[in-house]
Amino acid sequence: MSEVNELHNRAMDLAELGLVERLRGNPEAELGYARQALEFEVAATQALTDRIEPTFSVLHRSAATIALQCGEHRLAEQLAAKALAEEPPNEIAEELRDVLEQAQFQRHLSLRGVELGPDELQMSLSGKGVGYGTVAVDAWAGRIQNVAKLIQRIVEWQQKLSFGKRGARQKTKEEFPILVSAPRAASFAVTLKVGHPVEPRHPIKIQAAINDFMDLMEMTNGSDIHGLSERVPESLYLSNFIQSAKEIAPDGERVSQVGFTTGRGNSRRQVSVTRAEDLQIFSPRPRTNVEPARHVKIRGTLRFVDYTDRQSPQIKIVDGNGKHISVNASAEIMNDVVREMWNMKVVVDGLKKGRSIHLEDIALDEQD
Repeated sequence: MSEVNELHNRAMDLAELGLVERLRGNPEAELGYARQALEFEVAATQALTDRIEPTFSVLHRSAATIALQCGEHRLAEQLAAKALAEEPPNEIAEELRDVLEQAQFQRHLSLRGVELGPDELQMSLSGKGVGYGTVAVDAWAGRIQNVAKLIQRIVEWQQKLSFGKRGARQKTKEEFPILVSAPRAASFAVTLKVGHPVEPRHPIKIQAAINDFMDLMEMTNGSDIHGLSERVPESLYLSNFIQSAKEIAPDGERVSQVGFTTGRGNSRRQVSVTRAEDLQIFSPRPRTNVEPARHVKIRGTLRFVDYTDRQSPQIKIVDGNGKHISVNASAEIMNDVVREMWNMKVVVDGLKKGRSIHLEDIALDEQD
């Protein structure tokens, strides 16, 4: 066991160095440490002569997780399956199944004979609520709408248009319609084709917008708020993107993974999103330190929207006790985010200063 412990500890040291590099924004160095860690962890599983639990399953889970990080999906699948073939403790068995599902999801990201054009991408869903080519309508329709919204926004900030100039959200000839193919079985996969405006007023590069979309979703999965802030410097676009990305990301219940594939031939690119819970909407309004402020969380039903004063619009949440709570929000967030949640149970994260509460984040209440 001493050899196993030495190999495992060395792997964990290297994995920790990789985590440090991730926080520093050095993905290549992170991958280098992860590959070294994988070698030591796989060696530890091989050095374990007796299949003692939970040591056997823990080592294989660790090795499989690192293999996923390195992009070694087949190896991750083999390691997880080997541990599941034994009798791992229930909690570890669930974690192994999660790793196995993530490894197998890479097959769902493949195009399987489908050719994508420069203005197309494939979206795949996987999870307990996804059947053989079937899924609940509200589990995928909203995600497609948010993909369309993000691509529209990306084109706008690529053209250096300020968020506020666009005004109230409405369908115009500048909109980019999203066309959807028939779903494909195995996981739920569809091809999304980005349509062109009928009369574009500006030069438009749909492929560049799709590439930016893939970059931003990759940063979303890594909760890389620093990278997102650099890529989308205008705070209103950034807060709008984060909220939409969180709506696209898995809910952890019915959908556990959302994947996107672009390109053709050998130049295909795949991005798998498994989480986005660490991202928070940035407040577009500057904060001052004149008075102490504190964060508050409000649960209730979004019942009222007061948009009469566009400079200081408000929403009102009715909590479980029937109390009406007013929350200030920016006009832009009202347009693209809040209006989608009217009359629904929501959770609001706000910053309270004095009697005023300013919207920091809003999401549907998953506990409902």
